[in-house]
Amino acid sequence: MAYHQVPRGKAEEEEMMEWKLEFLFYPHPGMANAVKNDKCDESQRQRLSDLCASVVSNPKETSKLDELFERLKKSPGMALEIWRYDSMPIFLLQEVVAPYMILSTSKFDERECHRLYTVLNILQILVSEPKIKKVFVDARFPYYIYRYLVMSDSNSKHETLRISALGVIASLLQNGDQYIHKQLKTTEVVPLLLKIVDLGSEASQLLSANIFGLIIGNDDGLNYACQTFDRFSAINLMFNSLASQAVSLGSTRLIKVALRIYIRLCAKPHIRALLSSKKPDGLFTDEASLLIASDGECKALFKTFTNLIC
Repeated sequence: MAYHQVPRGKAEEEEMMEWKLEFLFYPHPGMANAVKNDKCDESQRQRLSDLCASVVSNPKETSKLDELFERLKKSPGMALEIWRYDSMPIFLLQEVVAPYMILSTSKFDERECHRLYTVLNILQILVSEPKIKKVFVDARFPYYIYRYLVMSDSNSKHETLRISALGVIASLLQNGDQYIHKQLKTTEVVPLLLKIVDLGSEASQLLSANIFGLIIGNDDGLNYACQTFDRFSAINLMFNSLASQAVSLGSTRLIKVALRIYIRLCAKPHIRALLSSKKPDGLFTDEASLLIASDGECKALFKTFTNLIC
């Protein structure tokens, strides 16, 4: 499928998720070299500048926005050139904010959804560039993305936007930049992620849980998560619930991400002791045992976890 198109069925949603997970968490080994080699010659730079000019000056011309996304997806090394184009950051911010008032109305049709979806996917690739991350965070741009994480409606349009917004947050947290982690950690992003882990669709749960894993993968983030008993209790409650839901869905992917979170939390001795005294029961039912036994990686993760707490 063309990834800028709004997914319309479960198979297309799966493909979109695979692209996001691969881009965000399992990059192709050749990607770093591809980015290094994406230098624009003068003619390419001019064509890119002309395309950016068309996008900014013709905001209703969706095809140009699609073309920009396709160009960026194939050549992520062009991110800085695009971001630095005159008015591009302001244009993208306006595109993110513009739908706020019509999200729950009939005015927010397929065309509007497609446009916003494309903008969020463009931002996901742009903020993977280290030089853009800090500017993006210092400008408080993530706050405007959060609006798409708190939507309570679970229809396919809103779910697609929620997943796309999560992609932007995940891209920001890639590569463990201490400054970015510190800035985002102090916003409401952690409670928002935990809410999606508990109540989202399988796809958004998977992405949210992986993003939370990025946050606690950083020592400062782990300290934050385990700082108080109440905070840890909330996290434990959400991931125990996720494990139970994973068993109900038969999802080894969700079980694996829950196990990775628990293994990371066990890096703190007092958390390891708490989990040893009261194990997350969602992982220790007969049904959970059968699901875990069906997947080699699941079995290995579960063994690692039980060795830590038993």
